[in-house]
Amino acid sequence: VQMMAVAPAHGQEAPGEPPKFLGMAAVDYPSDFTTYRDASGRYPAIRQAFWTLEETWPNADALGGLTWLDNHDLVAYAEITTDDLAALVSGRKDAGLNAMVGSVADWIHSGTNRRLIVAPLPEANLVDFPWGADPDGYKAGYKRIRDAFRNAGLGADEVRFVFAMHGTSSEGLSMADFYPGDEVVDIVGFSIINRNDPWHDYDSAFQRFIDEIKGTITQVKPILVTQTASVVETGDRDAWLRDMFRNLGADDQVIGIVYFNRAKTEGGKFNDYRVVVDDWVDPVFLQESLAWSGPDELNWIFDGSMDAWVTEREAVYAGAPYFTDIGSSPFEIDILWLAGEGITQGCNPPVNDRFCPNDRVTRGQMAAFLVRALSLPPAGGVDSFVDDNDSVFESDIERLAAAGVTAGCNPPVNDRFCPDKTVTRGQMAAFLVRALSLPTVGGTYDFVDDNDSVFESDIERLAAAGVTAGCNPPANDRFCPDNSVTRGQMAAFLARALGS
Repeated sequence: VQMMAVAPAHGQEAPGEPPKFLGMAAVDYPSDFTTYRDASGRYPAIRQAFWTLEETWPNADALGGLTWLDNHDLVAYAEITTDDLAALVSGRKDAGLNAMVGSVADWIHSGTNRRLIVAPLPEANLVDFPWGADPDGYKAGYKRIRDAFRNAGLGADEVRFVFAMHGTSSEGLSMADFYPGDEVVDIVGFSIINRNDPWHDYDSAFQRFIDEIKGTITQVKPILVTQTASVVETGDRDAWLRDMFRNLGADDQVIGIVYFNRAKTEGGKFNDYRVVVDDWVDPVFLQESLAWSGPDELNWIFDGSMDAWVTEREAVYAGAPYFTDIGSSPFEIDILWLAGEGITQGCNPPVNDRFCPNDRVTRGQMAAFLVRALSLPPAGGVDSFVDDNDSVFESDIERLAAAGVTAGCNPPVNDRFCPDKTVTRGQMAAFLVRALSLPTVGGTYDFVDDNDSVFESDIERLAAAGVTAGCNPPANDRFCPDNSVTRGQMAAFLARALGS
């Protein structure tokens, strides 16, 4: 059996954790930002601003806000809107667009290390807005705004662009419908507010939308929660805030939030989302936010560090499906490699958004893994076993037998394969040794628990090939040949065996 040529996997490491930034939307931002600084020792890193192409530029208030932030080494996150998407796309808004961009470019170029984060046409996946519910128009408008900034000489070290959707899309739409492409998007974002209609916990407020982004748009680009907040009524906001900071902080693709520090009447109901009021800062918000990065790390977004991080993620995640249950698995990188190579699709068809890394591998599943990994040819109608006719893996089992990788499970007759039985580590060693034609070794690897195993020679060959080190790190003097193999472990074995 010939090993297939595959992308490198063994030894690949996941990219490091990105910084986690706290942003804030506040009407009286100098006061609220200063109150937070007095309580915490540092400012929020990002301030949300709202600009419209219909404003007259130069806009003294907007530029003054940029200057205040720059004086404190902070960055503005500006959401740009319009009252007429078609006019923007057709060029009839170019005068206002160029006036805005020209004013911003003059401001940036008149100082040192001045920077800006821009979100063209936010929440366009909602029908509520003049620029909404039109994916093609949105993409064209987004690119027109971005091109205006770039054509004004503003590079990636000065302006970054956010694809900013609402978490919940209007009926018939999805976030992915609006995605304008990796080449024009630096950061992917979504907004969600907990108004208690009903109360949204972490999963329904954040995780379901993060899963949507990772599953349908990107596992590579950084994610920013572009606006979020919670009311106090009915639910436990303290717990909500703790869950938000800790869970988003643990997500290796999220780079921060913008908190909506305002109170407003919505649908006839007064909603107070504020965590900073006068000289008071919500103690839970304060405590949890301090675990995140400070403004001093904002250079990460602009100085090439974010781009390098994205490139590292592309080497690991590009082409692999998104599984919701592997983030805490020690075999995450191996599983992603396995999926990226087409060796697995998941464990819950037809959705296949889970891998089930802790489930035990059956002999039938093992056959399928090896057949896909080794591109084994059809067996030509041979029926080697009497117990696999009702198995979804029958074809894989027959291919494995035809290639000489398995003889059966009931020697010396070997007319059965036992497709539903779990694979032991010893059996797995035998499968891989035969599949990869691994050579015999001179007893270099001597595990203390395999001397009575019929698979001892296979285990030693597997260790010599670097596919396994043992089952009890750091000593690794045991192989545990009779233990069952999990799907996560199988991913690691195959990644080491077939990767380079």
